[in-house]
Amino acid sequence: MKIDKNAKILIAEDEPISRKILHSMLTSFGFKNIYEASNGVEALALGREHHPRYALLDIYMPQMDGWDVVKHFKKELPNTILIMITGSRDMNDIDKSFSEDVDSYFFKPFQKDLLLEKMTDLAKKRPVKDI
Repeated sequence: MKIDKNAKILIAEDEPISRKILHSMLTSFGFKNIYEASNGVEALALGREHHPRYALLDIYMPQMDGWDVVKHFKKELPNTILIMITGSRDMNDIDKSFSEDVDSYFFKPFQKDLLLEKMTDLAKKRPVKDI
């Protein structure tokens, strides 16, 4: 199964350089529908507006952190695949990713091909459901 290059992707990252790198990476894979948020409040608003298939979320962001965004998305946007992308190596964050049932967790920096591989695999395992 090939990944849908028209899938909507939300990047929620407060660091502009990291946001730009993720955007460029996704564009290099051929994705076209990429939305960017610099904090959790913007991420939630963009998620509600665009219903992304994937959300790439930083943990520590202003106004609302990635964990709060996850809670809202789980309730409101159950078809969104949630991928935490963070520089945090804190074991509490890693443990929380399992308890919050996020789909995947990446430490910065990471190899871009691994992200595409994981996104493709997750799309196979989590088909879109009618809600």
